[in-house]
Amino acid sequence: MPQPVVTLHQDVVAELTGPGGDFELEQVTVGGLEFRAFKRAPANLGDFFAEAGSAFGERVLLVQEGREHTIGELLGAARRLAASLRDEFAVAAGDRVGIVMRNRPEYLVSLFAVARAGAVAVLFNSRGSAAELRAATDDVPCSVVIADEPRAGRLAEGGCAVPVVVVRESGGPGGPLDYAALAGTDRREAEPVPVDRDAPAWILFTSGTSGRAKGAVLTQRNVGNMIANMRFLKESGIELNSRLHGVPADVLRKHLPPPVSLLVYPLFHVSGLSVLMTALLNGGRTVGLRRWDPVEAGRLMIAHRVTLLSAPPLALHDLLSLPDAAEVLGGLVQIGAGGQATPPGLARRMSESAPDAAQGGGWGMTETVATVCSIAGPLVQARPGAAGRVIPIMDVRAVNEEGLVLSSGGTGELEVRGVLVMSGYWGLPEATKAAFDGEWYRTGDLGHVDAEGFVHVIDRITDMVISGGENIYCAEVEKVLSLVDDFVEVAVFGVPDLRLGERTIAAIRPRAGAPTSQEEVKALVGEALADYKVPSEVVFLAEPFPRTATGKVLKAELRAAFLTGAT
Repeated sequence: MPQPVVTLHQDVVAELTGPGGDFELEQVTVGGLEFRAFKRAPANLGDFFAEAGSAFGERVLLVQEGREHTIGELLGAARRLAASLRDEFAVAAGDRVGIVMRNRPEYLVSLFAVARAGAVAVLFNSRGSAAELRAATDDVPCSVVIADEPRAGRLAEGGCAVPVVVVRESGGPGGPLDYAALAGTDRREAEPVPVDRDAPAWILFTSGTSGRAKGAVLTQRNVGNMIANMRFLKESGIELNSRLHGVPADVLRKHLPPPVSLLVYPLFHVSGLSVLMTALLNGGRTVGLRRWDPVEAGRLMIAHRVTLLSAPPLALHDLLSLPDAAEVLGGLVQIGAGGQATPPGLARRMSESAPDAAQGGGWGMTETVATVCSIAGPLVQARPGAAGRVIPIMDVRAVNEEGLVLSSGGTGELEVRGVLVMSGYWGLPEATKAAFDGEWYRTGDLGHVDAEGFVHVIDRITDMVISGGENIYCAEVEKVLSLVDDFVEVAVFGVPDLRLGERTIAAIRPRAGAPTSQEEVKALVGEALADYKVPSEVVFLAEPFPRTATGKVLKAELRAAFLTGAT
């Protein structure tokens, strides 16, 4: 009798990660705690980028707006920019350098340059308003910020107090703080600056439930093990399929087409960085978009023979709705939704339109460099509905409201520990402490772990909406609306949406006789926050909101009333 897929996968994992295996694990001590880590994980990002340049320097890494950019070209510019950061702004190891721009070649150069300088890349939300960028740059101060012209304008509007290196849309030099001058071919090239494994590498922003953006500090060790895990997931998948189908693993590797990914996510997202790292690991290329446009995305996928696609359900829905969807998706080897759970109907449509592409997915968060568990190929069929199997360097448990650790299958808040968990939130020791249950990170997600290590995510405990792959924190939108005197009560919540995954609803009880207008409410939010945080619909209620005995608004009742048309 053939060995079941799940136990066969476990055997593969044990062999690859055991003593002498290609992905051998070791015990490491971080902050006084013991964790499992990949023994051969990259020591730091600077080393990893340099190794990619040595192995694949002549290969195209990015195709953007009709131009091809090789790894060698981008790394060469990065070495010059790193020298300029040192010479012009005295950037040294451990200093923070902000990056805020749309996806473009200069973003990659800046990311590589910061690593070359031994500094910390602070990846600000390029979609943030002037006020949001001011708050973020105040919370995580930088020696210098590198921005494209539109974001440089927002930084100036918000009163950013640090120097801003400007990437001009025309690409030409225009002054001493212009990117083109600082990365120009007349500049010297910087030598790599060594950094410790537990030094910060990236600071990415995530808001939790409070609404105020927090900078999650990801260390060199975090990111190095994320990269090693990507290698592990690829090789374990090849080995599993080899054993299932009786085909030598080397034969499968030879038949894998060159990895070509459509870069849907912005690079300030951990999902966008994951797509970039996948390309660097494999000598693959990414195809960039100036902004999301499903027709243009489909054209690029056909023209560049995209083989890997990870995108929010919003983008996948748009691509599946194209009249030539079968041709657009026909070259895919793997497809998966990221940023939020895949709606069952969307998974079915992906199978119908891309029958030859293996579906993949996982569960993680910014604070864990995107990954806690993963699932792809045969495991998807073996455990439909699971978020993934816990990866070898992480642990997951479910805890009830009393803090009791539940046995296998028990539903509670999912907590995680391991070498991928961030070191904390920058400058926020109390928020960091609140995010952890001892050495376990509280995810805010409700679910359970079965006896075979598969994680099942049921719902979010945190009050957050994920729309089109973007996190929208209800408290943040409510704070803006609560400043309006004519609004007695406000509540923001999410409802299911086929295209977006979820959409945001604002419920408002206005004062008697006060004028009410959906457009005015949306404009208020749009003036203060990023455009994707503007509610898709506003409902005005005459009666007081339902509340608990302690005064908390019962959003579940508001949501149910909205869905049944009672509001």
